[in-house]
Amino acid sequence: MGKNNCKVRSITPYGGWKRALNAARLTAGKKPLDKDPSDEWKAKMLLAEHSPIRLVEYDGIWDFIKMWVTTHLVRHHIGVEKFVATQRVDRNPDLAGLDRDEIPQGLENTMMISANAQSLINMSRKRLCSCASPETREAWKAMLAEIEKVDPVLVSKCVPECIYRGFCPEFDRCCGFCNTEKYKKQLEEYRSIKPKTTENKETNTIDAEELKKAEELMYDKNGWMDLGGSLKKDKAGHIAGGLKLSPYDNFRRY
Repeated sequence: MGKNNCKVRSITPYGGWKRALNAARLTAGKKPLDKDPSDEWKAKMLLAEHSPIRLVEYDGIWDFIKMWVTTHLVRHHIGVEKFVATQRVDRNPDLAGLDRDEIPQGLENTMMISANAQSLINMSRKRLCSCASPETREAWKAMLAEIEKVDPVLVSKCVPECIYRGFCPEFDRCCGFCNTEKYKKQLEEYRSIKPKTTENKETNTIDAEELKKAEELMYDKNGWMDLGGSLKKDKAGHIAGGLKLSPYDNFRRY
């Protein structure tokens, strides 16, 4: 795996929480207020995912982001606009002299997104998951880290799918994080309307020993993992019924 030089150049807020507050007050027949809402109000709105949170928007720009990483991020389309520097060699001076058909996908590029709070929550569910490629996850974490400097409450509700849904929906691709004590703590923190400070916030990273223990908990006494329905998988990757997962199915990243 090549070096990842991806950096977030800038974050620009638009709309703001006062705008969201007054939109919510309007729907309740109340007069507008000339102030930002409390952090507790923000947390409640984000957890409920009521429509006014779509008025809280951010523009963000990545530099040195790999071409193939941008293809993961552009898949998101609801509430977010994406702008990626062209690969046309006749328009991009950085690509002058190259054969467009031979441009490597590991080439570094520039990408911008304009996303509202709802979209940031949705994107985090997939891009913070361990099933996402490490490079894409790193790029997304870098973006959230910049947003957190100005909107820590919003970022506290940007979590991977297992925390958002309360269980891991990946079944045979589950990394085991949902079976750890850290997961339980982060789930409690996510559901709180009084988010912890950045200094006390934990990450969803677990060491090898914790992961090994978590994986063991996923198998029953006969060595089978329940995949849902009538399907089960053993530690060798065999599916009950005589099928076998390929190494790609066991370890794919997307």
